[in-house]
Amino acid sequence: MTAQDSTYHDESGLLWLIPLALVLALNCLPLIIGIARVFSH
Repeated sequence: MTAQDSTYHDESGLLWLIPLALVLALNCLPLIIGIARVFSH
């Protein structure tokens, strides 16, 4: 396995994680806002 192969795999892994992270963030957003409101009161 060459350095180019590992770099390609790392980049493809990151590209796959970006939309997944966005979906998780959107799903957790109401929960985060709710917790923030509880602590702000």
